[in-house]
Amino acid sequence: MGSPNTLGSRKAVTELRRAGAIAILTLASPPVNALSEALRLGIRDAVAVAEADSEVSAIVLIGAGRMFCGGADITEFGRPWQGIGLGALLDAVEDTEKPVVAAIHGMALGGGLELALACHYRIATPAARLGQPEVKLGLVPGAGGTQRLPRLIGTEKALAMIVSGEPVDGPAARDLGLVDAIAPEDRLEAEAVAFAERLLAEGQGPRRVREDDSRLEPGRLGLFAAAREEAARRYRGFEAPQACIACVEAAGTLPFAEALAFEERTFFALMRSAQSIAQRHAFFAEREAAKIPDLPAATPKRPVRQVALVGSDLAGAGSSGAAEGPAARLAAILSQDAGLTVLRAAGAAPPDLASCDLVLAARMRDLAPLDAGPEAIRAVAADAPDPAALAAGSGAERVLGLHPGAALPGARLLEILRGPATAPDVLATALGLARGLGRVAVVTRGGFIGPRMLGRLRQEAGRLVREGASPEQVARVLTEFGLAAAPLGLGAVAPDGEPVAGHHRRAVSDDEILERCLDTLVDAGARILEAGEALRASDIDVVWLAGYGWPAYRGGPMHGADAQGLPALRDRLRARADSHGPDHAPSSLIERLAAEGGRFADLDRRPG
Repeated sequence: MGSPNTLGSRKAVTELRRAGAIAILTLASPPVNALSEALRLGIRDAVAVAEADSEVSAIVLIGAGRMFCGGADITEFGRPWQGIGLGALLDAVEDTEKPVVAAIHGMALGGGLELALACHYRIATPAARLGQPEVKLGLVPGAGGTQRLPRLIGTEKALAMIVSGEPVDGPAARDLGLVDAIAPEDRLEAEAVAFAERLLAEGQGPRRVREDDSRLEPGRLGLFAAAREEAARRYRGFEAPQACIACVEAAGTLPFAEALAFEERTFFALMRSAQSIAQRHAFFAEREAAKIPDLPAATPKRPVRQVALVGSDLAGAGSSGAAEGPAARLAAILSQDAGLTVLRAAGAAPPDLASCDLVLAARMRDLAPLDAGPEAIRAVAADAPDPAALAAGSGAERVLGLHPGAALPGARLLEILRGPATAPDVLATALGLARGLGRVAVVTRGGFIGPRMLGRLRQEAGRLVREGASPEQVARVLTEFGLAAAPLGLGAVAPDGEPVAGHHRRAVSDDEILERCLDTLVDAGARILEAGEALRASDIDVVWLAGYGWPAYRGGPMHGADAQGLPALRDRLRARADSHGPDHAPSSLIERLAAEGGRFADLDRRPG
């Protein structure tokens, strides 16, 4: 192979050079090589240059930086394609008369995998991650993923990848037939060039996935029926999984061009749907939650290697059995991390605290008398810790609160209660700990968001039971909405308070139960926002999505209120205050936003 020769650069986001007869087209649009308008045009132009160059016999497509391609530019979602659409670009790549080899490292997700599928051959590193996660945004793959993937790996395997949205690594991709070879990352480009040279030596030309129908299984009607049944069970309430199945089924029942058009129509229909809008909101909200305005990204973090569990509530916590209470649940989470040493009390004696980096207790009074090391972070995990206690005494800069959300399978939350004196590096350390534990961190002041809102929800559910609803009816309504009523303490609600004079027990409709529960929850969130105790309305949504089982396709309570309209919410709360008492009245924030025609989301966009 001769020394590389530069063929030229197309846009600032691609680089095209030559190694002998092989053109190397590099995607250079950091941080994830997202398929923006500029990158799409750059790929199109560079492929055309290589195609027209008589000294080029094959093309290697590779990503610069951390990955091959992270997918479509989701900031462009909902807008018409500019320049060239992704589908048209992939057709141009696939139509190339010279073999195109995708060299994949890092991630090839969504549109990134669709780009790789449009190439004629694929080579990947062992750690590469290849997948079609669009379903998690309430979408189907929109640029041929549901058509090319089943043609390449077979209908059943493609259904599993597309409907779940889960990626596979390099070796699994090779076993599926998704990639042709595996190469070490430090030799990926060289191995891809050598692969292309072998193709030329063997006389192999382009191998277009769209032209091979041999792996499609249109006659397996039972396969699609089973897939629909499984998706209905596993993804109850979600629309996108069923739409993905319909698109994959179309791959075997329609000509390629017609099935591609069906996929595109389905994609844009879902793009406008309430579910996809909610799921995309959830995606962005989770990313935003990690951004703390007054905490620079470069803030140093303390190492956390040893954790001590103190107080009688945590005696033996995390070692066996079901964890009860937030501190015990958090202790169980910490104990499952292989990188942490968790020290527990031996009998009545507290663990040795001298070398501990973090001391966790269920109550502040268990932390106060302890002689922990001078650098140890002290954390309390209670539903309602006293914010003033977090700032009391010496070492207050090393004190904060931690809460893991509800005891639900799949919960990923870690609320971090920032005390009045909590030091920046202590907060940064807690955020880093959450990431290391695979948890979604939400920072709050004044008290934990989830327990306070859940308390209001339970209270309103109890009022409904007092007025005439049965506990079973309340649980059923909330479960049908998508919440796990029993684990949230809503499965057997007791009446709240004594019967009100002049009010008689009555039949309460399902609609009233749902409306009042959701309105109460949103009002509780608004009051937390109003007090400055949550950074963003979307942070409240993240708390409920990641910690309390709120369905992703509903986007969170604050998003749902915005979608419905705050004037209607205000009017319902005012009417309820007239009929049920002033504690049902809307918060002043709801009153103001409703009067202005605003939304909770507008608060998130304001500077500062």
